[in-house]
Amino acid sequence: SIIVGTLNRTKEIGTMRAIGAQKSFVLGLFLAETAITSILGSLLGAVFALLLLAFLGRVGIPAPNDVVSFFFSGPRLYPKLHWSIMLSTPLVISIVATLASIYAARHAAHVNPAEAMQEKE
Repeated sequence: SIIVGTLNRTKEIGTMRAIGAQKSFVLGLFLAETAITSILGSLLGAVFALLLLAFLGRVGIPAPNDVVSFFFSGPRLYPKLHWSIMLSTPLVISIVATLASIYAARHAAHVNPAEAMQEKE
């Protein structure tokens, strides 16, 4: 989706390049955009997961049958929160998303301004 988003913004990128934006600026802009989006999204997801785990830790997840009860080691499963996972997950997601956006950012940085501005929306 990052690549498709970049391709859909070709005219915008061409305009920025035509008014003097350097390739490094465009590259940095796309990498920063991805980093910020992934950090905010993963932090929001972490807060939601924290609330859900707090609720399920108290109430438990009921086993629908005996087989599942066997795997749960009882009639209910009580999930526990591991803070190391909760804190490291947003960081890992942000790093992976930013690394994945390098191709799209490089493509955006190398857009020919004249061709990009002639492109139809």
